[in-house]
Amino acid sequence: MNPYKNSIISNSLCDVASFAYPEILELIEAQCLPIIDQILIGREFGRSDKIVTLLEFHHDGSDMIDISFFGKNWSEVFKKDIFPSWWGEIEDLCISYPELDNDPVGNPFMSIASKKDSSGDQASTNKSVLQLIDDQFVECEIRDDHPRTAGIFVKTTKKILDKEKPFFSSTFDVILVIQKIADNVLFENKAKAQAMINRLVDGLNDPVYIGIMVGRSHNLKLIFGNIESAANTKKILESECMFQGDFKYLSQLNAVVSDLVKIKDANIRPCLDIDLLTNTINPRVCFEVFPVKRFAETRNWKVLEKIALICDLNPQDIVHVRTTHQHLPIGKKTDPLAAMLIQKMSTQPQKRDNNRIDKRATLSHYKICIEPEKACKIKSYAYITQEFHA
Repeated sequence: MNPYKNSIISNSLCDVASFAYPEILELIEAQCLPIIDQILIGREFGRSDKIVTLLEFHHDGSDMIDISFFGKNWSEVFKKDIFPSWWGEIEDLCISYPELDNDPVGNPFMSIASKKDSSGDQASTNKSVLQLIDDQFVECEIRDDHPRTAGIFVKTTKKILDKEKPFFSSTFDVILVIQKIADNVLFENKAKAQAMINRLVDGLNDPVYIGIMVGRSHNLKLIFGNIESAANTKKILESECMFQGDFKYLSQLNAVVSDLVKIKDANIRPCLDIDLLTNTINPRVCFEVFPVKRFAETRNWKVLEKIALICDLNPQDIVHVRTTHQHLPIGKKTDPLAAMLIQKMSTQPQKRDNNRIDKRATLSHYKICIEPEKACKIKSYAYITQEFHA
């Protein structure tokens, strides 16, 4: 018996991975279960809860698999020596957004953007007015044989949904508050930092996620919404915030952006690493590619094939992506009648068991990473979901 199978989240992951990823189940267990065991404190789940984890697969020959957790109040769940002690203050700023818990497609990473909610006051298009949402995701990984929290991502919304909670007039104001709570005095040139963030917002709109990288708090990861203008994105990449002089690399980036936005059956989201000490954008630029028809994607691989051509990806990496997710989408749905009969016929008290749980694994998205003087790399992400029923 695996010594790490001591929590409901561990069992959730292993149950689904056993039929979704049977060929690499041992890899998933070896890399993800120690994280769950050493980072998470035990958590009780209600009878109608949904456990959602996101697996990140590397396709560069390393066989690395990282894991992220979705949910609320993580400061109460993660062990204190691994999680920032000040994160609870960030959670106090966040509004509750219960609709996330009932996302019908089980995709919390995209749920805000895909919902049409008539509640709340829409912010003016001429000025950012943001609130933070209490549904966050936490990236975890094993490095040097030690599990660690890599980053915490807080979601933003441009709807004022709770007038009792703080709202912010700009993305930079959010960053200022986060840095103040974290007790980081990092701005050698605050005006220059503000100008850089404002330039990004002007070209890409406000980020949908702001990621705080644990252990290197001067670095932020900004995940923006679907690219609306390739021209505006190019202006950002060519700005003085980026490294200068490597025109070959800039040309490569611009070509990739121009072609990615032409993929009609995918949403493209830029993901930029910001250094608040130097007020620069890291030259490693990533694009998240979300297939619109993600259930069909793992049958026809249309979006993957387009990405491979655009980014000149290593054919072996593409084969690895397809092999990894060959069984997706896949799930096991509860039969309510069978569950009721089992409960009535049993002479033993019935605990929550696999007959009362819906399980599924679905592709989420791809990520393309581009760096100077290096070949493009691809990662892929999949949701592991278990939903309990009363």
